[in-house]
Order: sequence, then structure tokens, then C-alpha cells
Amino acid sequence: MRIVLETKSLRACVALSVVALAAVLLWSSFALRKDEPDAVQRRFSFVSDFIHYYHPNADYLAARLRSGEIPVWNPQQGLGGPFLATLQPGVLYPPNWLHALLPRGAAFVAISALHIGLAAIFAGALARRLGASLVGAALAGFLYATATRIFVNVWIPPALHAAVWLPGVLLAVDRILSRPSAGRVAALAAALALQTLAGWPYTLAMTVLASGLYVSVQLAGSAVEHRRLPLRTVAAGSAALVIGAALAAPVLLPALELVPRSSRALGSVMASQAIFIDAPHDPSRIFQQLLRKGMATTIPSVPALLLVFLAPFCRRGARLRVVTLLAVGAFFFCASYPNDLPVYGWLRSLPVLGDFRFPFRYRLVSLLVISVLAGVGLTWIQAQLGSRRRLALWVPVGIVLLTLTPRFLSLSTSVVPFSPSVTTPPALPPEFEHSTSLPERDAPLRLYWSDRSHRIGAPGKLHVLFDLEPLTLARTAELLTFLEAGRPVTVDRPQPEPQLWIPGQTTRTRVSIPFYGRSRLPASAQRSALLDLLSVDLVGAGGDRPHWLASRYQRLGPEGASGALYANPHALPRARRVHAAERAPEDLEAALRRLVSPDFDRERVVLLDDPPPSLLTHSGPEAGRATEAVRIERYEAERVQLRTRGDRPGVVVLTDAYFPGWEARVNGEPARVHRANTAVRAVEVPEGESVVELRYRPASFRRGLWLGLLGFLGCLGLAFLDSGRRRMDRLRA
Repeated sequence: MRIVLETKSLRACVALSVVALAAVLLWSSFALRKDEPDAVQRRFSFVSDFIHYYHPNADYLAARLRSGEIPVWNPQQGLGGPFLATLQPGVLYPPNWLHALLPRGAAFVAISALHIGLAAIFAGALARRLGASLVGAALAGFLYATATRIFVNVWIPPALHAAVWLPGVLLAVDRILSRPSAGRVAALAAALALQTLAGWPYTLAMTVLASGLYVSVQLAGSAVEHRRLPLRTVAAGSAALVIGAALAAPVLLPALELVPRSSRALGSVMASQAIFIDAPHDPSRIFQQLLRKGMATTIPSVPALLLVFLAPFCRRGARLRVVTLLAVGAFFFCASYPNDLPVYGWLRSLPVLGDFRFPFRYRLVSLLVISVLAGVGLTWIQAQLGSRRRLALWVPVGIVLLTLTPRFLSLSTSVVPFSPSVTTPPALPPEFEHSTSLPERDAPLRLYWSDRSHRIGAPGKLHVLFDLEPLTLARTAELLTFLEAGRPVTVDRPQPEPQLWIPGQTTRTRVSIPFYGRSRLPASAQRSALLDLLSVDLVGAGGDRPHWLASRYQRLGPEGASGALYANPHALPRARRVHAAERAPEDLEAALRRLVSPDFDRERVVLLDDPPPSLLTHSGPEAGRATEAVRIERYEAERVQLRTRGDRPGVVVLTDAYFPGWEARVNGEPARVHRANTAVRAVEVPEGESVVELRYRPASFRRGLWLGLLGFLGCLGLAFLDSGRRRMDRLRA
């Protein structure tokens, strides 16, 4: 009997591996083809995020890993901010380490291919677990791995990576429900940890919710049948959650520290910002897509949907699990239509789920359910034709072909090739060539691009002040709103056909970004003062540049097609020393108005949240008579070293973001890091010459590493325990 079971398992592994290879080859045949220049950006608007956000993140991660460092802080965006804690770079997600080993384009292709193959294997294994035949499991794996949502998510790497682990987690959950064991606990913990490390909280939250609903129904059914709650199963699931959280703690703990201090703090996203665009949330569109193409973004094909309704007629032992999974898929499908059904509103009242944007993403669970249950439904048809050999052979083949045909027909619009326009760094606009003529600084130049909200491929040392990072530090995001002009508007924007939305139609877009509103400093002199305070050396603007830029700054070189570049000769040094302080008002707007007021000496006075009494006494007319100097001797991501000299005690101000985890030493002795001018760092220094060293060493990351080590040892111990039990079973047999 054991040999028969092992043979069946081997056949299933081979079959799913073949399906995974077929899915990868199908995707690569389209993804690696040549395409006309710039076709990618014309066809998919969100590829811009890949080019200007995910691409630079991968480059930064690769560079730091090659130097043997774990990138915890990123000084290149905003005023600086956490990098590992922002989740989406997937710093500790093992497949992402290929970026350090392979060329840029090859790494993205290899990682995407790996995950498409894993998607097929996990989805097929889940279908097999629910009673699907080899053909049914193969169909399920292929449908999920080649779905439009999976192929599109190639351009949103963390979304793809997390989507792959959705069926893996559900598979591990179902195995624990049927028979808890040490090995199955370790498998579920590892799957949860890897999905967390992948860096897409949307999918992680959906996975936890879907698993919770699935487990609740199964436990309730077991309790009714056996008249008692299966405590062993509950204990095994709880242990897997704890160990999985411990494994992911090196990222989870820093993220939990960052989120409350970010622009996406829990409870900060309004419903209008969460939904943002109406087109994919219109239920009529899915029916139009089915009529026009025979498929939709959630439904692989009409035949696949019909097979789903046959799945509940499967063998009796799996019927409750199949019906439960079908109900979970229907629940998430309803949640994806916030304007027409109340389910999304119910979820918004729950912690965490209310702060995720774009409800249509809930359909990922529905897509998986349809793919898996289509395989189960095909198995039921096979069972009904079991005694008729010819029909049992050709009917399933015909059904599979009908099911996959709409998928093949849509591939040309759902797969965007990895062309040179996306696998090479974006070129700087011509006007930025003149930035190299500026004098050298002891720290990177800082650029504010007034009408662009994404990172650029900056040559050498150039830091960009922008607000693209979803978990931008809240204070940085708030400061940027004082530099923006205008008010939120509503625009009509056409949606491209590859998105599977109706061509020629437009969708009303609610422009509710930035989250903190728009400019409250209307005067150009006030905005200039804020740019000076933030040490902004360069200001870039497009063709419709604000008039105040041209009137206040010197343009570098001729105006280019993308706009113009201006030099700010009044920018304060990145590091400076002052010897006078004022107490910062608690209200941010009041503090900023004080900073930009004409009677505030920004060069010699600093606002501190908790200023030392000795510095308050020097805020009067004598404030300008001291001499001070600061030189940046070392500027690295997590370490900055300054040398300063002054004839009286003072404060060294570094116009980089203040955040917990930064530690200071003055002449080797620990010192306090103050928050200065509402957002940046400052350190008290004594009279004379001093060496100030700032290091980013977050306790959350250190604690997370210890917890991660304990989780790894726990998983390892459970795996050995399970292996020992299996050996004992073989000896007894």
C-alpha cells in the first residue's frame, strides 16, 4: 500500500512540474519577445511604478547585498527613511537575492519565472488535495499560473510573490486540518513567513482572512460531527502562526514601528482613497468581458466557471471542504465590488483591512478558488465517464481545450515583454546634465522635482525629495504638501485595453493624493524658505512649471523637453551648527509658519521639541555672534560622521529624517538625537571641536533577528521531529 501511495505522489509531482514548466515557457515566449520601443509604457500605465520604484529598489538592494550589507535605511528618497521596514523591497525574501547574483534584466526574468512555476505547483497541489485527478490538478495549476492577474503582477514583484504563496498557505492549512503533525506545522509556518517576507500586505491580509474563514467552517463542522472541538488542530494552527510570525519578525517588527509614523498609518486611508478608481469596481464590466472575450480578470474562462459549479458534486469526503472554499471565493468576489455590495464596508470596519486600497484585489482569492475548483469539477466529469473509455479520454481533453482557449487568445494583451526600456535605468532628462557643473558637496545633492512624484535614475550622488514610497514617513509627506500647489481635482482618464477594461471608455479618477492635502503656504517666498531649510540644492519642473521658480532661481542650461532645472544658491548646508534654539510648537502648521516667517533666523536658530535650557538663553540678539563649522567626513546609508567646531555649546543639525533607531555619539560618548525643525535630526555638542557619529541601529530589527533565529530553530526542530516519527513508522511497518 505504501509503495502505491508513493507512486501516486511521484506521478503527481512529475505532472505538476510539467505543468509549471509549461506555464513558465508560455509566459517567457511572450515576455522575452522583442517589442517596439516605449510600447510597454503606452500599454500599461502601472509599468511606471516598476521603472521608477521597484526597479530602483532592486538595484539598491543588489548593490548593498553585493557589499555584504543588509539595507535597513535608504537615504536616497525623501529626507531618508527605513528601507527594509517598507516591506515591498522584500529585502529578506530569499528569491530576491538573485538580484545580487544575476544581471538586472536576467534577475527579474528568473525570479518571475520561478514564481509562475510555483503558482502552478501550489494551485495544482491544492486541487489535488481536494480530490482532483492528475488532469484536474494540472488544469487548476495552469489556470492559476497563467491568469491575467498573475501575468500582470510580474510588473508588481511583491504582489506576484505573495500571490504565489496564497495557494501554498491554504494547502498547508488544509493538511493541518486533516491530520496535525510537526512537519505540517513547520510547513505552514514557513509558507506564512515567506508570504510575509515577499512584501505585499494586501495579499497577506487576504490570505489570513481566507484561511480564517476556511478553518472556522471546518472546525465548526468537525465539532458538530464529533461533539467536541479538535484542540490538537487548534494548537497546531496556533503554533504555526506563532512560529511563522517569529520567522518574519526581522521585517515585521520594523514595519510595525514604521507604519504608525508613516503616511499610511492605520485608520488614515479614507474610503475614497481606498477605492480611488471606479472602473475595475463596476460589476457590469465583468459580464461585458465574459461576453466579449469569454474571460475576465477574475474568471479564466466561461467553461472554467461552469466546471466550478460541478465541483460540489465531488466525492463525499471532500464535499464540505469544496463547498467551504467555494463560499470563501464568493465572499471575496462580493468584497471586490464596494459600490454595490456591503461586504467591503464590513471589512473596512476590521483592523488593517480598512487601510488597504483597491478592493478589486480581493478577486485574487476568487481567481484561485475558480482555478482550483475547475480542476475538481473536471474530475467529477471524468468519474461519470469512467466506464466509457473513449469518452473518458476525449471529453476531458475537449473541456481542457475549451477552458484554455480564451486564455491563449488574451496572452498577447496581458503579457508585456521585458524590453530594454524597462530593464535598463531610465535616462535623465537632458536638463539634468547640467547638474554636474555644480560645486562638489560633502554630502549628496538634494533635488526636489516639483511636478514629478517618482524616483529618477540619478547619476552619482543625487538624492530625490519625493513621495512615491507608500510608507513615506508621515512628517516628510506632510512637509511635501506645503510645497505642492493647487487643490485635489477629479479627472477623466482613459483605461487601456490590456487592463481588460472596456476600450474607448474613461474612468473617473479621484485624485486624493497626497493624503495630507495640498499647499498651505501659498507665498513663493515661504516655499523657498522651506526648500532652503530642507537643503534642497536643485529644483526641477516640467513645461508647466510654477512661475515662482523662474522668478527666484537660476536656471541651469537651456530648457529641455521635460522641463527645466534650477539651482538654489540659498540652500542651507546638509549639516550645520547652531547655538540657539526655540521650543517647537506642537501643531505642525504653526511650527512651519514659524520656520518660514521673515523674523526667524533659519541659519542660526533651530526649533527643537525639547530644547536644552542653555540653548534657549542664546535665542536673542546675541545669536549671531558665535562662530561654528561642520564638515561631513563620512556619509553612508546607516552611518554619518561629522566633525564640528564652535566657541560655545550648540546643536549640530543634519537635514535628514528623524526616526527612532538613530543613535548618536559625541566624542565617543552616547548622546541624544533630537527632532529638529519638525522633521530632521539634531545632536547637542559641547564647546570646541567634536566628532559626532550617527548610526541607524533599530532595536526592532535586532529583536526581530533574534526572534527569526528562534523561529528558524523551531521549524528545524519540528522538521527533524517529523522525520524521526516517519522513520519509526517505517521500522514498525
